[in-house]
Amino acid sequence: MLDPSWNPLSHSADELLYLSLAIFRDTGLLSHFRLPLPRLRQFLVAVRLKYRPNPYHNWYHGFGVFYFAYKVLSLLVWRCASTCLGPLRLADDAVHPVGLLGMLATPDL
Repeated sequence: MLDPSWNPLSHSADELLYLSLAIFRDTGLLSHFRLPLPRLRQFLVAVRLKYRPNPYHNWYHGFGVFYFAYKVLSLLVWRCASTCLGPLRLADDAVHPVGLLGMLATPDL
């Protein structure tokens, strides 16, 4: 699903619904906010049903935007985790005796 050539139009509306649920699960939002999967599914079905029969602004377009945001944010989080957090942690340790996570930066303090 993270292939840039992936096309939501090649999937059914129901498949996109299940892919939406998978994205919410993958991001950890289901567990973090303690969202029951059936409730989220009902919400997404309601969102899908609210789209009017429009050739462009429809469920497929909405999912495409949702998927694009998920992909971009996933790549940014991955990239930031591997490149940004290291220097930020070093800078924080140099300035504060207590690190970003509220733990002592050096165990001997």
